[in-house]
Amino acid sequence: MKLFYDFAKSNKSEFITFTFNEGELKCGSSIYSLGSIKLEKVDWNDDLDLQINYDEYSLIYEFLNNGIGFIEKHQLEQKLEKANSNLNSSINKAFELLKFYKIIFRLLILLMRVQTH
Repeated sequence: MKLFYDFAKSNKSEFITFTFNEGELKCGSSIYSLGSIKLEKVDWNDDLDLQINYDEYSLIYEFLNNGIGFIEKHQLEQKLEKANSNLNSSINKAFELLKFYKIIFRLLILLMRVQTH
């Protein structure tokens, strides 16, 4: 991990590119050869529009755009349920924090509209 930290700290460009090959890691112009660097194939459904490392937002977004059929087809029901639970929990926490300012849902929507115009 220190290797990545040092590289990121010294990197002056906007992006950092890592290239992995069997037994080798390339960071920028540096190449590190280690026998412990292994590449593994990840089984992934090509029909799935989500990235391999999708987040809960992406899952909820796909559900809202493609419906429950999409979720069921890819057997993502439990993950969607967890994502919705986490979203509801975050919304409830946000309202708890905003109570001090006497913010209710309608006021929050109004404030969001003002911010976007």
